[in-house]
Amino acid sequence: MKKLLTLALALLMIVSCFAFASCTKEPTAYELVSSAVEKSAALQNIELEQTVNMKMDMMDMLGMSVEVPITMTMKGKDINSENAVYYSLVNTTMMGMSVDSTVYIEGTDVYTLTMGEGFKMHLDSLEGEYDIAKDLTAVFSCPAESVFEGVMIVNNEDGTRSVSLVMTQDEYINSYRPYYDSLVGELGVGTDGVKISDIKVTVTVNKDGYVCGYKMSCVIDAKMNEMGMELDVKANVDTDIKFVNIGGNVTITPPEGYKDFTEIPADSET
Repeated sequence: MKKLLTLALALLMIVSCFAFASCTKEPTAYELVSSAVEKSAALQNIELEQTVNMKMDMMDMLGMSVEVPITMTMKGKDINSENAVYYSLVNTTMMGMSVDSTVYIEGTDVYTLTMGEGFKMHLDSLEGEYDIAKDLTAVFSCPAESVFEGVMIVNNEDGTRSVSLVMTQDEYINSYRPYYDSLVGELGVGTDGVKISDIKVTVTVNKDGYVCGYKMSCVIDAKMNEMGMELDVKANVDTDIKFVNIGGNVTITPPEGYKDFTEIPADSET
């Protein structure tokens, strides 16, 4: 009887060890990011702060390098519902000039405020089909599993975990197409002939399994046609995105006096 009892206990301990090990199995870098991306993309309320620093080599055009820092606050409330509300404030600084631009979307009405001038237009009048949810969740994309090969998870002191990826141009475009288009648009060049190198992306996941931050850096080489001249443009771009109040309520305050903004008719060419 004692031998049977001892054997039973031994088997129980072995089974318990396997069960414990399976429950505490650490995810791979790909599993961590893919799970966090899926969870974050399902959020109904999103708030983020983004900074972009573009250092452009414009020796051909200006004989100098130009830094263009851009800061942005974006908020979305009930983004997958008919009552979705959107707000963004973008500040761009270039050669000593700073410009703030605000966009507020409520229902089917779009309100913009730039340099003290406020305008109202219908959502349908925007170029292309605009979707608040797609815009705010565009960054929640997980690269292909092959990109994570050999990549380890870094445990940060604040309890978050980070995964850093080195990507090719094709991998970056396939994973973060909206951000690629945005970067190229900021430079004012077409996508043809654009080369992106030194691409690094770091994804940080918080204790609750949500994406809480991104850091992206790259070098862009492109050509710009200016006054009939083809100029080479090179830009070092660093982007830092931080998500605020993840999983909580988002408070959005419309621009002051927005109901009195000048209305632009849908058929206006302004």
